[in-house]
Amino acid sequence: MPRGKPGSGGGVAARQGVIRNGRGGKFQPAVGLTEKQERFVHAYVQNGGDGRRALEAAGYNYKDPAQGVRELTRQRHVKAALQKERERQITGRLASKALRTLEDLMDSEETPAPVRFQAARFSLQMAGHDSGSDRLDPDDRPLNELSVEELQQIVLDAGRSRLKTIEGEAQRADESELE
Repeated sequence: MPRGKPGSGGGVAARQGVIRNGRGGKFQPAVGLTEKQERFVHAYVQNGGDGRRALEAAGYNYKDPAQGVRELTRQRHVKAALQKERERQITGRLASKALRTLEDLMDSEETPAPVRFQAARFSLQMAGHDSGSDRLDPDDRPLNELSVEELQQIVLDAGRSRLKTIEGEAQRADESELE
């Protein structure tokens, strides 16, 4: 690894985004990210959380990549940057992609009618234009206010409901083949 400038506190700590605080030579996290840390954060979020690939993309060269990922992701400012980048991805590009997917599902004649209906219903629910009798969250809280457990239950319930629908359709198809 290249060394920092002489007198700049160059060594491992400086390369990992820490600086001397001037009090007894202790180290503290730097306020911003280094260029490598920025590249790591971007690559980590882009590739879905594969730390080893993110290390490589950012130009890090650890003998033990798993240890390198742990060191980086435990740093408070790197954690904060990862969270911010995830939020940026979700509210930006991914939200637009999800909306386009819903729109494509609703518009395509090849999409089965029940799927088109569910896509339209979901779109209306998320926009707050539903009757209220069949909301995903019974106490009318927005999804971002629900706990992880409550969100997991919603997903499980929706999956069970969909499974019952598919089983019913399969049973009806079997019965019609027998006739």
